[in-house]
Formats: sequence, structure tokens, C-alpha cells
Amino acid sequence: MATPRRSPTPGHIRRRGANTWQILLESAPDPLTGQRRRVGRTVHGTRQDAERVRAELVLDLGDGRTQAGGRSRLSDVIDRWLEHATPELAPKTAYNYRHIHDRYVRGGIGRRPIEKIGPVDLDDLYARLRADDLSTKTIRNVHALLRRALAQAVRWGWLRQNPAVLASPPRTRGRRLSPPSAEEVQRIITAAFDADASLGTFVFLAATTGARRGELGGLRWSDVDFEKRQLVIERSVYAVDGTTATKGTKTDRARRIALGPATLEVLRRHRDLTLQTLEGAGPDCGGLTWVFPGMNGRPLHPDTLTQRFRRLVLQLGVPCRLHDLRHFVATQALAAGVPVRTVSGRLGHANASTTHNIYAHFIEASDRDAAATLDLLVAGEGDDHAEGGGPGARHLHAV
Repeated sequence: MATPRRSPTPGHIRRRGANTWQILLESAPDPLTGQRRRVGRTVHGTRQDAERVRAELVLDLGDGRTQAGGRSRLSDVIDRWLEHATPELAPKTAYNYRHIHDRYVRGGIGRRPIEKIGPVDLDDLYARLRADDLSTKTIRNVHALLRRALAQAVRWGWLRQNPAVLASPPRTRGRRLSPPSAEEVQRIITAAFDADASLGTFVFLAATTGARRGELGGLRWSDVDFEKRQLVIERSVYAVDGTTATKGTKTDRARRIALGPATLEVLRRHRDLTLQTLEGAGPDCGGLTWVFPGMNGRPLHPDTLTQRFRRLVLQLGVPCRLHDLRHFVATQALAAGVPVRTVSGRLGHANASTTHNIYAHFIEASDRDAAATLDLLVAGEGDDHAEGGGPGARHLHAV
């Protein structure tokens, strides 16, 4: 009976002639396909030359380009990463990544082995997407997906380096903030209440709290403390495939913000009106749970709020996005001298430096106003010293 032929062991060297050697290696199973990769090389020279080449090939087989990448396509790696990362991703983020993968990666560059993808290939992809009139934001989202998936491939030992790190996605151009004026916000709020009391309440809250759209949509009445005059923000509503659900805040931390008398009164009236609306409603209405309830006891779809707001400002002729109300809160508070740290806490930023970076221009303008005010106070210009001004002013005149 014939002895079964054994596959070559990693690093096996065969002598094929006086100064000729054959090196045969076999990789570990591919983590995605389960297949092994065989590598052969013929070396002309001494046994030491063959040993040196064998050692280099062993190292190469440990490189993800040959171990996982040689047989695995980019899309296989992304699918595996999404399976691994989805429990840690926000549901909407995981959904968006899958959509980006299916639409912009899977059918093209996604078919290529990861060992053959370099920075120039990714830059070519971004150029094609730009030629297709995709927005810079969308292209950068594609880049974010590729960078994160390939970074995990490096951590798993499938790649030596991440080509996306060296790629050049289009740079975002800083959008100059242009928050609405106080007069424009008042016009929007008045029109919102005239159109619908619930919409008016939502816009009023957005303009006094600075909370994000999803955070306002995820408010429960149990989050409103009328006695302590404060609001607890600890969740956000989002929608995937038309279904609403809730998650934690962007920073995964709850925050408490103070409410003024006018805001509290608006909320009281809204609660009373909601109770009246619920009278006679069916058992699926959810009761007095959500501040802005939708159908079947769930929060109102966030896109519904955005669409209603957009129609409203278009009718008014006011150039304002819903998110601009958040900028309105920040800039008005900073202009009034509210400390950056306090504004940061109200907006729910991870730290005060984020607030400072976003609103640096307005902070500088407020600082100039502070300089002018201090000049008036110290120099005494324009005070009650009718003759010659204050002591500081008299000193300046003397100089």
C-alpha cells in the first residue's frame, strides 16, 4: 500500500542540484476562507543562501498580505470587521457603514485582494467618487469605513500597514457659521406655534436649550423636572429603515441643563395639550411618555421634525437650518459672557476645547467687546465725569 504523500512543511528545503535549492512553505489557514497558501522558490547558491531566503519567506507568510490578504478580498475584510465591530458601533453608524460598503465599495475595489491595495488605489477611488458628484462628506465617510476596517486587519495581523492611513481623501472646507439673529429666531418660533403647537414647542426648546435634534426627540416627560427647573438629557432618538429607536447621547453621558421660566411655561402648556390629545386615544398611544410622541407609542421620527422645520423657514424666507438653532444658543450665550465651560456643558460637547474650536471666531469677537468695555470702565470715557472724564481719561489727556 502506497504511503500517502505529505504536504511540505513550512520552510522545507530540497536540494535540486549542485547549487540549486527548492524552498516550499505552507501558510496557516486563511482566517476568512480557511484555505492554506503554498509558496515555492528556487534558489541558486549555497545552503546558507537558501536558508536566508527561507527565513524571508516565513516572515512574508506571517504578513497579512500573504496570510489573510492573499486570498481575501477587501469586501470580505470589511464584512468581517463589521461583524466584529457592530456591537460597539451606534446602530445608525453600523447601518450607514453597510450602506456605504454595498453602494461604493463592494462592486468595485471591494473585489480586489487586500494585499494588492495601496494608497494610490484608494485615492483613485476617491477621485472617481468625486467625478460622480458625491459630496466631500460622503467620500470621507467611505474613507472612514476603509480606514477602520483596514486598521482592524492590521491589528489582526493580516496586513503590515494600513494603506488608508497614507491615502488622501478630499479635505473638508470649514463652513462659516451663520446662526440666525434673535429677531429671526423669534419669527420662526411665532410661525411654528401658528402652524402647530407641538412644532412650536420643539423649536422653542431647540432655541433655548441648544440640544441636538435627536436628544429633543428622545425626551420623556420624566426627564422634565418642573420643581428643580431643569431638564435631563440622557438619550437620543434615531431612525433606521423608517423605524425609530433610542440610544445614549453622543458622548454617552447624561447631562442636566437649567430651564428658564418661559421654557417651563411652554412645556406645561404642551403637556396639557398632549394630555387632551391622548384622551380617547387607543391603548397603543403609549400614554404620557414622550414629550414629542409619534405613532404607536414611539417617539416622533426625527426626519419628520427636520422636514417640517425646513418647510417653515422656506415659507418665511429665513436662511436657517434646524441645527443652526444650536449655533444660535452657543453664540448668544458666549456673547452674553457665559463661560465656555458652561456653554460646553449645555451643548453636550465632550470637553470645552471642542466648544472653543467651533466658536473661536465668536469668542474672539466677544473678547474685543470685553476690551472695549474695560477701556470705558477703567479710563472713565463716557461716564458721569462730564468735565475731563474719569481719572484714566484725565491721565491720557495729560500724556
